[in-house]
Amino acid sequence: MAAACYQEFAGGVRLFVRLIPRSSQTRVDRMRDGRLCVRVVAPPVEEAANQALIACIANWLDWPRRDITITRGGHCRDKTLEVRGPSPELLTRLARCLEADFSP
Repeated sequence: MAAACYQEFAGGVRLFVRLIPRSSQTRVDRMRDGRLCVRVVAPPVEEAANQALIACIANWLDWPRRDITITRGGHCRDKTLEVRGPSPELLTRLARCLEADFSP
C-alpha cells in the first residue's frame, strides 16, 4: 500500500499527495487511495497551502525545500510532487517515514 503513493524516476521520487487545507494542524495524516494525505493550516489562497505542503514534506522527509516542487495539480487537491535527489538515500528516508507513520 505504501509503495502506491510514490514512484521513482531518474532524478528522484514523485509523491502523489492529497492536500487538505485549513486544517487544525499541519501534518502528514494517512494513506488513502494511493495518495499521501497531508493536512495544512494554510488556506488555499495565493499559493499559501502549496508552500505549506512543500514545507511539511521537507520537514517530514528531512529534505531541503529547494529540492521539492509541485509538478501537477497546482490548483487542485490532488497533487504530484517531485523530490529531487539521490534515489537510494531518498527511498530509504521515504520508506522509514512511511513505516514510522503508517505501520499497524
